[in-house]
Amino acid sequence: MVEPTQHCDVCGRKGPFSPYSSGIAPVTYGLCEECRKRGAENIGVLSLWLASYGGPSTAPDFRHKLVSCIDGEYQEWQQIHEYYRANEEEILASFREEFELADDN
Repeated sequence: MVEPTQHCDVCGRKGPFSPYSSGIAPVTYGLCEECRKRGAENIGVLSLWLASYGGPSTAPDFRHKLVSCIDGEYQEWQQIHEYYRANEEEILASFREEFELADDN
């Protein structure tokens, strides 16, 4: 493992971290040991994933097993659902943003 020079992509803590593939999106995180053990997902990625299904109530059934870290605390489905509802407008607005892809060649 490499000396810590960055923060965990889920909880934000400094410390040794390892690459870990998301279980819900084509994303690889740098996770600390605790987030890896819990199978925690980044709340931003998780929110966009939920939005892609039309919101928490229509996401796949395994959503009840999801864990994330919100404001420094590990949270399970009920709190993730509440976070999504409280931030839904901002989450959905991110889908309306336009991005310009640039060719480096």
